[in-house]
Amino acid sequence: MTVDRERKIISIVFVGGHLLACALVGIFLLAEWIDSTDATLFVSIAVPALTPYTTIVLKYYLSRSGHPASAADLRVEENPTLMILPPFCLLTVLVSVIVARVFFNRLASVESFATALLLGETLFGVYAGMVVHTLFGNGA
Repeated sequence: MTVDRERKIISIVFVGGHLLACALVGIFLLAEWIDSTDATLFVSIAVPALTPYTTIVLKYYLSRSGHPASAADLRVEENPTLMILPPFCLLTVLVSVIVARVFFNRLASVESFATALLLGETLFGVYAGMVVHTLFGNGA
């Protein structure tokens, strides 16, 4: 898999996952499956964690619109799974925590919900940040 293709996959995971997670919380709030405390808690933890990644990805592509891929972008990455797995795991954990809270009556207390969100963000957020920095730099 080329570096350019990796960037595209990770971009979809971050931007799409960020929007999906926020949309799920909004839908669950409107359906009254979660209360405003849960929604506020999720937004206050997940949005600050995901926004820098999403911003760097968007800034990267906006600064390169209309420019063809360079030779460095077309080189083949030796182990693409290591690059794709951390961002995917981060967003999977965040969505899973929401779903566990809403549908499976897990994480019943606000404290356990917050702990699960923070643990998932901490566990995978550092690695996801390393991947974003490696593939996108500072986005410029």
